[in-house]
Amino acid sequence: MDFQVGKNSVVKLGSTSEEAARRIDIQCGDNCLIDIAGISRNNILLEIFMADNTVLKVGAGQMMNGLVNIFMHEKSTIEIGEACLFAECDIWSSDMHSIIDVESNKRFNFAENITIGSNVWIGYQALILKGSRVEDGCVIGAKSVVTKSTKTKANCLIAGNPARVTRTGITWDERLL
Repeated sequence: MDFQVGKNSVVKLGSTSEEAARRIDIQCGDNCLIDIAGISRNNILLEIFMADNTVLKVGAGQMMNGLVNIFMHEKSTIEIGEACLFAECDIWSSDMHSIIDVESNKRFNFAENITIGSNVWIGYQALILKGSRVEDGCVIGAKSVVTKSTKTKANCLIAGNPARVTRTGITWDERLL
């Protein structure tokens, strides 16, 4: 466990096993809030990078397999519900660099909040980008790229690049039945 926390920042780590806690790396700037209610299983590593004035709220019962990266390079909020399963994946609420309109000389790629519901399974190497909203009970397919234009409903299968709903009325179980 490696925490580098800026001034006036708060890190709350709820019911997380000692083994899982050792596999969390947090770097955050000033005035940040990290509230992780609990991780039940973390097989590789959770890396969190947060700039100043960012908020990360994660519900209880998370399961993580592989490297899970959460990047927040400017002010934004990421909220994740309870009991999600994360394969190796990335979640980005912002870009790392400015994109500027040539005519107006104004930046247009600002950070946007991300919301991921409860009981969501995020597949291997999926990428969740700024402005995304994933509803409860969804499954995101391996190597999918979810953007704010991906319109989800609860309990749907989301896949592709860019991701789209490929099936509705689904649920999932971590066990092979």
